[in-house]
Amino acid sequence: MNVLLVVGIAPPPIHRAGSSISTLFAELSAPPATADARKSWVRSNQLLREAVQDLAAEGADDPEQFSPAAPLLAEARASCTDLLAALRADEPDVFASAKFSAKRNGLATSAALGAAPARRAAERCAAELALLVATWRSLDDGRRRQLLECARPLLRRAPTASRVRSLLVLCRGVFTPLAPPRADVRVDALRDALADAGAAAPTSRAARAAYPFLEAPLQAWLASLDADEVPPRASELGAASLLVALAAAGGDEAEAHTPLDALREWAVDAMMHPMESGGGGGGGAMGAGAGLLAGGSATARELALTHGALVKGSSRPARRWADATTRLGHLVWLCAVAAADAVEGEGELGVVEAVRAVTLASTALERADDSRPRFRAALGRAQLVSTK
Repeated sequence: MNVLLVVGIAPPPIHRAGSSISTLFAELSAPPATADARKSWVRSNQLLREAVQDLAAEGADDPEQFSPAAPLLAEARASCTDLLAALRADEPDVFASAKFSAKRNGLATSAALGAAPARRAAERCAAELALLVATWRSLDDGRRRQLLECARPLLRRAPTASRVRSLLVLCRGVFTPLAPPRADVRVDALRDALADAGAAAPTSRAARAAYPFLEAPLQAWLASLDADEVPPRASELGAASLLVALAAAGGDEAEAHTPLDALREWAVDAMMHPMESGGGGGGGAMGAGAGLLAGGSATARELALTHGALVKGSSRPARRWADATTRLGHLVWLCAVAAADAVEGEGELGVVEAVRAVTLASTALERADDSRPRFRAALGRAQLVSTK
């Protein structure tokens, strides 16, 4: 089947020489730069930020005259189509994940809804494809497989409002080629454990979509501990045991995946919150693009918020990101312990209720100005490490 039928866009490619969109997609379509993959990844992410801001600007300059046929918008939609066609022909494994971006964003049908929905769909689709492909190009074969195993259920499940931010965390935070040590996120064992627990397909996909956002912070937290601080059950409990316990608690109920989706959203929000509260280090992007971002481009805003910490590697934003990730890892451990206690019958709450208690309490303490310093200090001193 022709990829144009899958995506639903038939117009021929429209490439304006020198535009940020044409430059970005030309880079993504070129053979991977094996000599300096990290430099290529940074350049692609810089071009992505510029392309989405340019696309947002086209609609903001004259909203009344803006139409689905506007030059940059038409170019973006055609470029997404071209890239998907190339992936389908040359990299079918990548296409198996990337195709969900066009489908879920309604790239084929959004133009019929008006210029604004078409622009938002094109922004999201361009961002998702660029993040996925640029990161995939920068990794070795083993890490590429891990990325795609995590990205496919995420692109298939995550709601439109949070899909770009989730993929930002996955590609710029978990699978970044820039800052070792990098998390070893293997989904195979989790998939087998979910099958043994009898998890239905939607529940299994929800657990696999959540896994990297829990496992990577947990590994970061464990790595930060001294040898005598590592919990005795660290080799037994973790993100996988937590997700399997939640999946088993839901059984074959139609909404068994809901707590797993909520846990993923909680983890992504915990890592993004320092960026959104002024620590992203967007620098010039945030200053020069402030008018555009206020115009309603959530995609441009999220790309700019994470650019300083996760692309430029600016020291203060990067430290804020690392600190938030480590704190989240500690909380993931507490969730895993709470779930294990519930499974073993040692607590008064069920598995879902026990995990929800940890996530709700930690979010309230982290977001309250008066409690945040003491809460972070307790986490930093490992005072909340379970003795189990």
